[in-house]
Amino acid sequence: MGPLVSVIVPVYQAQDYIEACVNSLLKQDYDNLEIILVDDGSTDNSLSKCQTYATISQKIVVLKQANQGASVARNKGLEYCHGQYVFFMDADDRIVKNAISSMVEVMKKANDLVFFDYFKNDPTDPTKNLSGVTERLSQEESVKRMLDVQVADNDVNGYLWNKLFVASIIKENNLHFNSKFKMWEDLLFCMQYVIFVKGASYLHKKLYFYTDSNASSISRSISAEVAYTWVKAGQQVSEIVTSKFPEQYEEFSGHLINIYMTYIVISIRQNKEIQDYNELIMLLSSEEKKLRKKYRLFLLCLKLNYKLGRFLVKVWR
Repeated sequence: MGPLVSVIVPVYQAQDYIEACVNSLLKQDYDNLEIILVDDGSTDNSLSKCQTYATISQKIVVLKQANQGASVARNKGLEYCHGQYVFFMDADDRIVKNAISSMVEVMKKANDLVFFDYFKNDPTDPTKNLSGVTERLSQEESVKRMLDVQVADNDVNGYLWNKLFVASIIKENNLHFNSKFKMWEDLLFCMQYVIFVKGASYLHKKLYFYTDSNASSISRSISAEVAYTWVKAGQQVSEIVTSKFPEQYEEFSGHLINIYMTYIVISIRQNKEIQDYNELIMLLSSEEKKLRKKYRLFLLCLKLNYKLGRFLVKVWR
């Protein structure tokens, strides 16, 4: 029997997806699993379905909490978990039959972090087009892939669900998810984790089916309040980059300033107060060339004439 793997799944209003998610875990060819389903105050049948599964399999434990968000649910799962390794999964996703065994096989070779490939909204047969090659990455190369800088055709990014973590590293360094952040809380967690490892192994094998349910643009689908937490999470990631990986900051800052401008645009469209407005405009002005072309135009108009700038932002499609 291999090392125990704790799979943490936040569950919220997932009655239409949770069965496929859990079934994909129960069908794994790796047996030593602890499946932690954390219901985040669902008002549909998600909790009852999770509880039914817990009566079917001793691998499954169901935790409950009032609706506090995925970060709090993941933290609750981390507090409970007993595994040597930790894998985070979303309730509307699935994994291929040999996913856990493939991750563990790579991790057992004296590694502290494993990346792997995935299908995105893709029903392709998972047995096809899988090279299975494992690439050893230094800490610096791992950071580049998580920040999506200086790497062509990068699919790693700061996601949680395409990585396997070591539980002792998380617990010994008191790593947890910041419940105040609704965006980039996953990247922040990954960046806090990678500080304590020498590098990662990248398994070029598609193990995960990721469902992208947000078809609309970010600037039209999230609230200004959520977008502001994106700004604050980005600033914390930026602090890690500047202190630990300064060589990556120049390119990473391009992502950061586009987040700042996205937040401003969302706030204007939703008629919400723009927090830290003067500070953000000053930062944007100093890095203007890194903005997307449309955002450069918005910034120019906002600086020249605020009312005109607001009007342009609201009517632009």
